[in-house]
Amino acid sequence: MTALAVISAFVAVGILTAFLLTLWLLLQVVVWLVLLPFRLLFAVLVWPFAIAKGVAGVLAGTVLLVVGLVAAVAVAISVVVAVIAPLLPLALLALAVWALVRLVRPAAVAA
Repeated sequence: MTALAVISAFVAVGILTAFLLTLWLLLQVVVWLVLLPFRLLFAVLVWPFAIAKGVAGVLAGTVLLVVGLVAAVAVAISVVVAVIAPLLPLALLALAVWALVRLVRPAAVAA
């Protein structure tokens, strides 16, 4: 094999590579020309839903925060009521004893 044949083989490979690369780039251009409108349409259709999803997430988080605070206040009130309610009979009894002592003591002091 002569040097000219080797050079010719390299040149042929280079030309074939350039042709295949050009063909690949043309194929990509055609694919993008065909798919780009669909991609843009998909983006136009998806972005509003993505924005709405983000807004809904923020609103839901705010609502859950408010509902959580209201629930926490309700639980605190119910705990206070649960602690005080059993003590009401004792408080009424203590009030009655205090009233009796208040009524009877002035008579004892006067005597």
